[in-house]
Amino acid sequence: MKNAFQFSGKKIGSLLLVICMVLILLPTTAFAASDITIDATNFPDTNFRDWLLDSKNLAGIGADGKLTEAEIDSVTSLNVPQESIESLAGIEHFTALTTLNCSLNWLTELPAALPAGLTNLDCSNNSLTALPALPTGLKNLYCEDNQLSVLPTLPSGLTYLRCSVNRLTALSSSAHQPDRP
Repeated sequence: MKNAFQFSGKKIGSLLLVICMVLILLPTTAFAASDITIDATNFPDTNFRDWLLDSKNLAGIGADGKLTEAEIDSVTSLNVPQESIESLAGIEHFTALTTLNCSLNWLTELPAALPAGLTNLDCSNNSLTALPALPTGLKNLYCEDNQLSVLPTLPSGLTYLRCSVNRLTALSSSAHQPDRP
């Protein structure tokens, strides 16, 4: 009678082959877990999602229905004007974003957390009633032709602000806190 823990040469070879395959495929599986699927869960707005899936946009990187970490890191600019977008939910996945043009859409709000590296934001010609906290490195803000009644605290390095055709009655001194010597 054989001991339950005795293995033949073929069994050991097969076991080693399986272990090698697992070790080889493990990094691929771990990498795939960081992919962002372009679906209704991650990008609820149909028009924004369709724009991401269109092979003509972003050099086609979203056309396969997913965004890899490397693809996400390569996106520094999103230009989605006149796309009938009602929500930019999911934009937080684009962590390398420096420029966002979402003008001429149907937005009533922007995501509460805009990408931290954003330096240029054009959200003009929407139906925004408020702006979220703005990234500290923002340089250019175009928010004209909305329904804004107040602006959030503006970053000290802001060099250009266009906010005409809104419901603003005054610009508060707290809206812009210049650097103090």
